[in-house]
Amino acid sequence: MHSATLDLEPSCIAFSPDTDDCFVVGTYHLHKLENTLVEAASKSHETEKDSPNDPGDLNTQIRGGTVVLFTLDNDKPILRQTLDLGLGILDIAFSHTISTSRPARLAIAATSGTIAFTNLLAPSPAKPIAQLANLEIHQPFDPSVLVLDIVWRPTRPSEFAVSLSTGAVVLCSRRSEVIAEDEGVSLEPESQLVFIETTIIFKHSLEAWTVAFGCDGRFTYSGGDDGVFACLDAESREDGGGNDEEENLDVRKLWQDRKIHGAGVTAILPLFVEQDASGGAVGEVMLTGSYDDHVRVVLAPRQRGRRPTVLAQRNLDGGVWRLKVIEDGEIVQGRWIVLASCMYAGVRIIEVKQENGECKIGILAKFEGHKSMNYGSDVRPRKGNREVDSYEIVSTSFYDKLMCVWKFDQKAEKDSC
Repeated sequence: MHSATLDLEPSCIAFSPDTDDCFVVGTYHLHKLENTLVEAASKSHETEKDSPNDPGDLNTQIRGGTVVLFTLDNDKPILRQTLDLGLGILDIAFSHTISTSRPARLAIAATSGTIAFTNLLAPSPAKPIAQLANLEIHQPFDPSVLVLDIVWRPTRPSEFAVSLSTGAVVLCSRRSEVIAEDEGVSLEPESQLVFIETTIIFKHSLEAWTVAFGCDGRFTYSGGDDGVFACLDAESREDGGGNDEEENLDVRKLWQDRKIHGAGVTAILPLFVEQDASGGAVGEVMLTGSYDDHVRVVLAPRQRGRRPTVLAQRNLDGGVWRLKVIEDGEIVQGRWIVLASCMYAGVRIIEVKQENGECKIGILAKFEGHKSMNYGSDVRPRKGNREVDSYEIVSTSFYDKLMCVWKFDQKAEKDSC
């Protein structure tokens, strides 16, 4: 195992999907308030006595953060570049589209109502080290708003969704327009104005911690500190036909549930679409994480007015903040290996199995080398002739600013389903 201490507290991490030795860490720091969690941590699940009772109490605080690029060299993390945005970074996500002609695009969710983008330029003969370039910053929301989670839509490269500290779940689209010459002002022929279009599709009564698109991008799922787990129609172009905002939002809502989770819903990871005998989609099977320390396999229906069903659940001994598929099993195999960031409990690697119509969750491995809150973990994409049974994991913890690189070996599985 290799480890390093970062300059600022790490809040999120993501490997590049097409430059497999590169990963990015987002950091978040409050310059004035000591012993506090990430501002976006749950009010009712803080572990520090001095943490604020309400995110609004921190409006006068100075928030900072960075986007830091690393490469792995013989399993050792090497710092390559630091971008100081002057904003706290709360989430990052690489785009799904992988093209040899276009660099990977990183979306950044930040404080002060801000969304940013940057491109990861792969190494080339002219520039042998990867770098982040073309930073683009937008502020589509009020400066008091925290953008808590960000996710790309799998079927449309320019569209994404965010969840906000206000409780709003928002569909977004990155648009561009050619800027015309105006009154003798000479512009470059390809000058463009880039902007973000936003549409609120749901409102939680408390912070909306997480948002996810379904496997085919047709539906959007969200979870909040109010314990609500909701399914929304991302395709609907209708509204309620009036000026009532709640009525207009209800048109998109297929269902919402408060009974499944014992606390705030913090993570949603769709796995596959469940089909009936005729091949029609009856629902979507997904994992959810919560502050109640449980991960659940849930069948989420695609029909209005119906309710989700819990197929399996497991206590992971810590709030489940993030979930990431390590090994994506096909439906015929019925097995998924998932990386779980479990806050004060550290990292868990779990196995989800579907056999004979029954789902089970097993714990394959634990990493407990972190001594504070584990908010971010990711797995290195496996390419070429890498070891079949081994995965490289990078995990982080907040207060001690620790980043660890370690391996998960499937041959050493402990607690299979």
